[in-house]
Amino acid sequence: MFHEHLPALHLAYSNPIVRQLLIEMHVIFEKCRQSAQLGRITALETLSISREYRSALLHCADEIGGDDENVYMRDFTIWTLFETMFFKQGDTPICLDLISWGLESFTFIDKLVQKAFKELDEGVDVGGGSYWRTVCMTLIGCRFDTCIDFLSLLKGDKAAERFINILSNLDWNWLTDEGKIPKLDRWKHELASALSSGAFTSNRNILFLAQLLNGDRKVSVF
Repeated sequence: MFHEHLPALHLAYSNPIVRQLLIEMHVIFEKCRQSAQLGRITALETLSISREYRSALLHCADEIGGDDENVYMRDFTIWTLFETMFFKQGDTPICLDLISWGLESFTFIDKLVQKAFKELDEGVDVGGGSYWRTVCMTLIGCRFDTCIDFLSLLKGDKAAERFINILSNLDWNWLTDEGKIPKLDRWKHELASALSSGAFTSNRNILFLAQLLNGDRKVSVF
């Protein structure tokens, strides 16, 4: 049987979504080339071009779906981190920039949240199914309000109540004001003291979350 072997570029252009991405990228880089001919590209122009580029990647990922979505989301996430590290003006603390990067890039967490809520609606017990994985990912992704919403479903759990109270008191905007760093230090001390006193030992999952939030190395790689 005869098999036609198309070049890789032809295969790429055979998908209308990928074809549109390639066209958008050409437009973006042509704009970059033209700007460079007029003189050195400014920081604001570089940032604008970068945002157009990752916007095209995100649109492609949303449209293409399936296994290929992960490929484009990976590229989007990596490029967004590159933009955060090298193209932004640097007028905010890097920790805050990385939090913003996570909130924007880790869209898989939103899908986990939807899945967990669907399971709860279908009668899966709190703590079952994808519940704890979702709680962990919302904490890592700095979606603290959503994390608290899930943990609040653990009625009568003293460890969860203590953790919710501590997490509720955390405001990452403290990072933007040197005068508020002492508040962050006091919060960190409160968390460390609660861990030392065994406040979370009655629920090993909550203990893991508290250790993770505290930056304990033994749970940082899981």
